[in-house]
Amino acid sequence: MDTANRKRMRCLALILLWSLSVGTAFAGSFEGLTPGVSTRGEVYQTLGSPLKKTRNARKCWFDPAPFEGKRIQAKFFDSGILRTLTLEPGQAYSLAQYEAWLGLGKPDREEVQDGRQFHYYDSRGVALVQEGLAVDAPVAYFWHYDTGINKLHKRWEAIRKDCTKARKQDDCDAMERAWRSGRREFPKIAAFINHQIYWLMTCVGRPGSDRSELLALAEKAIALNPADTEFINLGWIYYSLYEDWPKALSAFSEVNLEANPEIHYFLGDCLEKTGGPAREIRKHYRDCAEKDPDSKWGKKARQRLARM
Repeated sequence: MDTANRKRMRCLALILLWSLSVGTAFAGSFEGLTPGVSTRGEVYQTLGSPLKKTRNARKCWFDPAPFEGKRIQAKFFDSGILRTLTLEPGQAYSLAQYEAWLGLGKPDREEVQDGRQFHYYDSRGVALVQEGLAVDAPVAYFWHYDTGINKLHKRWEAIRKDCTKARKQDDCDAMERAWRSGRREFPKIAAFINHQIYWLMTCVGRPGSDRSELLALAEKAIALNPADTEFINLGWIYYSLYEDWPKALSAFSEVNLEANPEIHYFLGDCLEKTGGPAREIRKHYRDCAEKDPDSKWGKKARQRLARM
């Protein structure tokens, strides 16, 4: 078999692999990843660390090489739950071929955008996109989604807002009811674990004696959703409750500093406590002071710079 045919067969095998994991009662899956069900942590574990991501990490791109593709892209809800998973195969095939391979039948709805034809198979959770308006235009890429996820999204957003409202009002009873409801209904959403951590530290009032519980919760949240809030919580627990500067430094180093400039202070402080390079320490303090000047941490950073 020549190289071209081997490449074609690998690409076909990939498409068939996707088709075998498409269920009839739920959105299509790939490698065990299912929109509306899988977490960011599960996506990273399966596809590897993102090659690129947007500032808020709602959209991430992964290495397509292991799957013989050109592009693999995941979109996430704020909750860290997978929203869609898109694949652009290494070779293009016709709409009819995809419909046959994936057992899709006729699309439930169709639309045209920017010179492309979009075909949605809602009952299978698959969308095919033709590159061009011709009937025989090849499929450029396809993605998996869950048509029922928006209803769930509204529900978990409502509970999250209840948590946030209770926090702003310092209503510990309402806060507890909200995070318990969230964890019960949506055990894979890290935000409700984060609210539980906050409740334990501010309402229970015994963070020192409960630090092992707090640490376990923070690690669980990161396993579900390795994102900024979760790493900040972990870093803060190591920083304030354990005084474990290397582990705090490691956690804070995972945070997007453009979105969270105050973390520069903690990076500088941890480096200072562990004997890190003076130039790097000053840079973190300076960045905090310049990018977050009016905050508590920006003011502390200026104080540190003044005495260095």
